[in-house]
Amino acid sequence: MNSMLLKIKFFFLLFLGISLQLWAQIPDGYYDSALGKKKAELKTALHKIIGKADVLDYGSGAGKTWSGFVQTDVDDEGYYVDMYSPNRVKANGNSAGSGMNIEHSFAKSWWGGTKNQAYKDIQQLRPSNSKANSSKGSWPMAIVDGKTTYDNGVIKVGKSSSRPGGEITAWEPSDQYKGDFARIYMYMVTCYENFSEKWTGNSVNQLDNNTYPVFEDWTIKMLLEWCEKDPVDDWEIARNDKVYKIQGNRNPFVDHPELAEYIWGDKTDTEWYPEDNNEPTIISPKDKSEIDLGMTAVNYPLSRELLIKVRNPEGNISLSITGTGFSVTPETITAEEGKTGKNVTLTYTTAIAGRSEGNLTVSCGSLVSNVDMKAEAVDGIPALQATDITKNSFTANWINPAHIQDISLTVYQNSSGSPLPGFPKTVDENTTKMEISGLTPDTEYSYNLSGGGLTSNTVTIRTLPLNPHIEYDLEDGDLLFTTITGYASDSKRIQISGTDTSLPLQINTESPFELSGDQQEWNTQLVLPAEGGLVYVRLSASEAPGNYSADLTISSSEIEEESEPLSGVIEIKKAFSETFENGTKGSYNNGNVECTATEWYMENSLIGTQSGDKKNGKQSARIKGSIEMAKDKPGGIGMISLYGANFSSDNDGSFSLFYSTDQGTTWKTVQKSETLTNTLQKFTYIVNEPGNIRIKIVKDKGNRINIDDIEISDYDNPDGITRIENSLFKIYSFQNELIIESLQKSIFAIYDITGAYINRYEVNGNIRIPLSAGVYLIKNLSDGKTIKININR
Repeated sequence: MNSMLLKIKFFFLLFLGISLQLWAQIPDGYYDSALGKKKAELKTALHKIIGKADVLDYGSGAGKTWSGFVQTDVDDEGYYVDMYSPNRVKANGNSAGSGMNIEHSFAKSWWGGTKNQAYKDIQQLRPSNSKANSSKGSWPMAIVDGKTTYDNGVIKVGKSSSRPGGEITAWEPSDQYKGDFARIYMYMVTCYENFSEKWTGNSVNQLDNNTYPVFEDWTIKMLLEWCEKDPVDDWEIARNDKVYKIQGNRNPFVDHPELAEYIWGDKTDTEWYPEDNNEPTIISPKDKSEIDLGMTAVNYPLSRELLIKVRNPEGNISLSITGTGFSVTPETITAEEGKTGKNVTLTYTTAIAGRSEGNLTVSCGSLVSNVDMKAEAVDGIPALQATDITKNSFTANWINPAHIQDISLTVYQNSSGSPLPGFPKTVDENTTKMEISGLTPDTEYSYNLSGGGLTSNTVTIRTLPLNPHIEYDLEDGDLLFTTITGYASDSKRIQISGTDTSLPLQINTESPFELSGDQQEWNTQLVLPAEGGLVYVRLSASEAPGNYSADLTISSSEIEEESEPLSGVIEIKKAFSETFENGTKGSYNNGNVECTATEWYMENSLIGTQSGDKKNGKQSARIKGSIEMAKDKPGGIGMISLYGANFSSDNDGSFSLFYSTDQGTTWKTVQKSETLTNTLQKFTYIVNEPGNIRIKIVKDKGNRINIDDIEISDYDNPDGITRIENSLFKIYSFQNELIIESLQKSIFAIYDITGAYINRYEVNGNIRIPLSAGVYLIKNLSDGKTIKININR
């Protein structure tokens, strides 16, 4: 299937009223515990059904995410189904597709990025073009109806007015995938309902910190609308079946799309049943189910409540029970009580120690449900199975039905047969559990109790063995890098932590990616101590233009290797020279336009071609509001120059210039309120900022202004500006001058490259020194630091 084609939707299924579950391979009884529930109760019931998954390890290789994608996200022609871009990429076995990443549809930063089940859950993971992945970021999902900063024809990123209260930055999927993503989001807040207090970051514009309804009202309305307009199709159903075979849980909103309405929509006051008929059915307890009441002491009753619920009962409901010591109260409930649900009490009491079995029968007209009953009585104090077992501890549990005032607990290490130091310990009658800590991993222990002339059974447990493993957090988001030839990319951080590890950790990657522990020395290999540490990753400056991908691996002989995909783009280094000569935009309506050097978002602005437009060629930007780069420029900024003037006979115009290093989220000021005349005038500004940048020009005063011929040199560009700085002084070259700025009185000596003395200067503020082209040594005589700098003409 071609991911660019609209998916064939089974509208006729809805028309005929035929459930999509006829095609899905849903195990019998999979959703039974959710029947008859609604709203929050229904959502929580689904959480308990789907919340545990045996997920693949994350990354490339056998048994990892990319091996799963081969089964779930490859079409009949052998291409990945990319829901984020129009690109067609051939599947690459267990390795990452060319120029692709593993995309968390539901941003991992929303729960803090912890590498848990949600992080690896292939229900929400998808293969994605790396550029689209990076652009989507961790923004909420909404309708992008404002300034667009990224649009590849399948997803858009930009400003959205969907959320009441003002614009937010968001991403929007293509219409053909809106329903898919809506059902993924519903799955995530249901499967990981227990994350309610963890929702953080950009999730604040989409989620609330609760278990129900979780989504903000505007999001609920949008998701339900998307589900209706883009219903479940055969590809989603087939993928859900494949994911179930891989990790053992399902997306209920694919199996039963109507669930969304019963939880968040128009049917929240109606109990959910998947069938459309109203046939009488015993909902609880299920036929052939089993109830184990647990353990008690002889002659002391053990009780538990059981919900009896019948859909459209044919009459009153009768209950009967067999087996020594078992009873049920009451034995009859009315049809109305059964319809709404009523708890009955199951009780077990016996004078004989041992294991007992019985049978509970629930009858309503022709309906019958049989439940196997089990319970156990001991002649003494019932010691229960240990819980919360770890490598160093467990919790001992017991019950005290005889209300013995002082019970003695003894814990043994079985290999020695002796009590642990500090045992036996006396506990009061209200204490029924105790944490036992300070234990040895992978060791057998036992415990028993005594008191009031009674003793308990003995419970045996083994502490968990050591489990050497590592966890890591991507401190700066996905490992996607962009740079230009001759320049290394910005680095990103990975915090690696070892648990139960005793051997050094080997960190490896492949060129053109490189690693460092201190950002001074870079290589493709790095060794960390067993407890881990901070690793920096970047795309090196040494390769030709192109798309690159590799894995970063973390390994040692005592842990399973972990891997994280790396993706990078190296673009050809070229001068940034925006002339606006090939852009076309004739109205002031907000929108994007591709021009000579890059794409611009023009707010209340256009491409001016009239005689009144001041321009160096045939066109320039005419601005009533602002213009802003819609794409990053790699290589940073050294110097910016541009031409500006008032449009036509307008006067009193001025502009402000800003730059951004975070894709336009925040802006730093270069120049405020630069005054314009009616003649094109050149303005030049020194910025010196590394990284990926964008600039924005805002008209401050006047009616209309023209801007033309914007040129941006790279940061630390030998043909532009070189600047070296610390907290007290800055040294840089510009237009064959050496410029020194010092915050305190300092003396600087200048030498040529051979070390020959030229002159010395006392600086308290700034000084500009004309020099011939060449390489010079500048020594700060106040602190002894020497700096080498180029002076270029």
